[in-house]
Amino acid sequence: MTALADMSWHDFQRAVRAQARELGIPAFGTFELTPLCNFNCKMCYVHLTPERMHELGRLRTAEEWLDMARQARDAGMVGVTLTGGEVLTRPDFEEIYTGIVEMGLFVSVLSNGSLIDERIVDLFRRMPPSFMRFTLYGASNETYERLCGTSDGFDRVMRGLRLLKEAGVSYNLSMTETNLNVGDFDEVERIARELGTSLIATGTLVGAVRGATNDVRDLRVDQVRLPGDRRSSGTPAQTSATPSRKAEDGPFATCGSYRSSFWLDWNGDMDLCSFMSSCKVRPFEDGFAVAWKNLLEKLELLRLPASCSSCGLLRYCSFCPGIVEAETGSPERKADVLCESARILGRWCEKSEKGVVGDDHQEEGVCFAPGEGLCD
Repeated sequence: MTALADMSWHDFQRAVRAQARELGIPAFGTFELTPLCNFNCKMCYVHLTPERMHELGRLRTAEEWLDMARQARDAGMVGVTLTGGEVLTRPDFEEIYTGIVEMGLFVSVLSNGSLIDERIVDLFRRMPPSFMRFTLYGASNETYERLCGTSDGFDRVMRGLRLLKEAGVSYNLSMTETNLNVGDFDEVERIARELGTSLIATGTLVGAVRGATNDVRDLRVDQVRLPGDRRSSGTPAQTSATPSRKAEDGPFATCGSYRSSFWLDWNGDMDLCSFMSSCKVRPFEDGFAVAWKNLLEKLELLRLPASCSSCGLLRYCSFCPGIVEAETGSPERKADVLCESARILGRWCEKSEKGVVGDDHQEEGVCFAPGEGLCD
């Protein structure tokens, strides 16, 4: 057996998730602390204006988040991801972060990196996150203005990343490709090498959920990536699947979160992932343990669409209830974008005489797995 000290963070999560799924334990959770952000990215599926946020609900206080973290820990949670919106827009982020770290939990942070300053660097130097990832949306201020609506976003992000590097704080990078920034990929990759960190690129763009608005169909890169593409971590048109997927495996065959993780949004709704709301429960009102039990019961009732169960391309399909719900409004409908992906992958496998590729890879409540979407 591999010693814990010798395991990577990804391998640790994979091992814990596998056991938690069998037992139905919420080993990992994501706390979406806010829908607010200092960027206005065209493809963001959760960003709200302050006015829209107040129409829909309210932010939970630091005290409420810390109490929820304690309840989730008592139910079996070992790791939690803090995200948004932009998580560092919260003035009480340090209070929440410090409190959860002091509970003995593994804490991960997802951010756009533009609000990293000396105070935040000192916090992460003293209390390093278990995992931290920043999104680079491009390699110039011009790209950031075009995609994120901010004139100096690239400069601010690079300043924060360099401050962290100088302080010896480790982090990873990701890039979400759209037709407005895809040409920046090579330079973003060079920046990652310069900073001595890894880069994950994904073309996953998902329709807006929970009151947000976007139009990702106009932003999606017109390209379906096949297994082995170094730039491919997953798209709504996924290009890898579980080798032996069968109809009886159900809708969560390729989901690394099912029965082991949850997503709790800023307004107090908890579901399996950021894309889903059809099975939501309310842990702030009912208590975490009761809400988790209710969530598992609701998820257990979901089924593959009948047309998918009888489809000859099922073994190539990366059906994901979360992406399907974001695309169609229901986790039990057929999503054309996944059907097209299955057709392309099937043809590729037949022409290349290759088997179907399967490589579940999920980190910090962010899915880069076959059949899973990007939650960032």
